[in-house]
Amino acid sequence: MFDPGGTSEPKGVNFLYMTEHEYGNRITSNAKNADDAKELIEKALRFVQNEHGFHPVNDSSLFKGLYYDSKKVGSYITQVVDTDGHTAVLKLQLRPLPFDEGSIIRSVEENLKSEKVRPVRILFDQPWNEEVGFGYLLFEDITHLPNLWRQTPTTNEDRLLHKKFLDEFFVSILPVEHPWVPFPKSTMKEMALAAFQHFKQIADESSHRHISDDELKPMIEKYQELMTACDLPMDIHFTHGHLSGFDVKYDSTNNCFIFMANLYWSWRPEYYELAFPLWVDLMHIRDKNLTLEIFVSRVNEWVGMYGEEILGKNFWYILLQQTTTTIMLDLGASEWEENEFEEKQTLFEVWKKFFNWLIKHKLTA
Repeated sequence: MFDPGGTSEPKGVNFLYMTEHEYGNRITSNAKNADDAKELIEKALRFVQNEHGFHPVNDSSLFKGLYYDSKKVGSYITQVVDTDGHTAVLKLQLRPLPFDEGSIIRSVEENLKSEKVRPVRILFDQPWNEEVGFGYLLFEDITHLPNLWRQTPTTNEDRLLHKKFLDEFFVSILPVEHPWVPFPKSTMKEMALAAFQHFKQIADESSHRHISDDELKPMIEKYQELMTACDLPMDIHFTHGHLSGFDVKYDSTNNCFIFMANLYWSWRPEYYELAFPLWVDLMHIRDKNLTLEIFVSRVNEWVGMYGEEILGKNFWYILLQQTTTTIMLDLGASEWEENEFEEKQTLFEVWKKFFNWLIKHKLTA
């Protein structure tokens, strides 16, 4: 789809790791050894205050990056303020990664083709390093701006605004002229199957289990059979892999979209930018009366924005990958809050039905 361009190495990147891991920034690689990071967070907050004069506005975080478990924390984001009353947002990177997010953002900024879509602006940053045990980003405070989505599940207005964002993203950001991850040596199918094994290992080691091996095993076997037999050409391109409505702010005054979560740039199949927010939207359904028909209708509302004839069969293979991983890990082996257990169980059962629906209606010749 796009010319892969060069493979320049920004500051802070472990190039050997990137060569061995073709998928991009495999953040979940730290899942096995992560803890709640309480002491490390306190240490990092003191460090940032001593260095830059910013301290948290309150004791609660805006966001914690979890590895499917509240006891496994990978990052910490909070609003901070200095002695002059200037606010900012602080992100603490608590686990080692092969990429430095600050370098990624600066690389993206150099590639901008318009100001209608841009990454968040950095004030100060320091890559993760072993000596202190953390890295950090202090960036502009955009907490006053609304998310791209006003609510979840999304409304038609949310989805139309998301399409406007994606159309502008394709023009203003892509293609990236000098990706910092080398063009993959593996095919997209090989990458998908390898990534699945990575997530299966996390699921196998999880202390949370909502599906039996007897129920899961034939689904995994069917997924691997379909993916292995797939002979469709899968175009890939270098893109931001985490563009949900929670990862983008909309500045209506300046008609500008600001995207965050910049660790998630990687090589992805065509139209992944649409598949990911669709998946996020579906995962936020909390309805004890949810049916497969309602679920499929929501899928079709997203697909209809571009048209199934444009997206093609490859798009449904992406959804199959997401569906299988959801059943195995995102719902099947993740921590569920007690107050939403019934709603998640209903959602989980519908995802399992959707797995069979996808195969029957979209992936069977």
